[in-house]
Amino acid sequence: MAQNLDSIQAIPKDSVVFNEDEFRDLALPPLEVLFANAAKGPNVRFADLKVTEQKLVLNKEKRAWANFFNVGTGYHYGNMGMYSSYSDATTPLMSQYTGQTNTSWQVGANFNMSLEALLDLRPRIKRQRIAIEMAEMQREAVLDELRALVVTKYVDAKLQISLLKLQAQAVIYANAMFKMNEQDFLNGQKDQSDISIAKSNQSKALEFYENTKSRLLTSLLELEILTKTPIVNKSTK
Repeated sequence: MAQNLDSIQAIPKDSVVFNEDEFRDLALPPLEVLFANAAKGPNVRFADLKVTEQKLVLNKEKRAWANFFNVGTGYHYGNMGMYSSYSDATTPLMSQYTGQTNTSWQVGANFNMSLEALLDLRPRIKRQRIAIEMAEMQREAVLDELRALVVTKYVDAKLQISLLKLQAQAVIYANAMFKMNEQDFLNGQKDQSDISIAKSNQSKALEFYENTKSRLLTSLLELEILTKTPIVNKSTK
């Protein structure tokens, strides 16, 4: 029995770090919520601003006819004064000042039109409407690409959640089998090879669990970045 005890002490007895309840309350938001939140991201916002910009240009093009007219105004204000003096042999020096304030307005208009500019009025508006349509299509393309990424990460996260639950059960089973083999080993019913195999199975089960958990966390964090939606922190509170 002493030899058996020495043998078991030679086997690594590091405890397996495993928390079955780590993701028990994890629930992914509905895809509709993720899509709506993703639409508030910078890429979509940038595409929205491009559409707004093109619509403002269209409003300007509709007023292009006003460029044919030039209107100018002017305003003048000033004082005009005159100083005079008079004297002779019998009259002492006399001085006199007269002045007045002048105010004037000037208004003018000018019409200047080229035939080319006149004929291009409607085509300019049409071209701008096409630019708006292209900007709207670009926005939809950005949304579609974003939705596709969200769906990919969402489905992958769902798969990893299912695998994690199965592998959690596998870890629990492997832990139980190792404890059972360890006890049998102490009782002399198992040899060192049996407990080594049990330990190896336990380590592999935990490794598979940790790899799946890592992939799940990666998918969840990518979903958070894409959709601006808290998932991981919310589920681990």
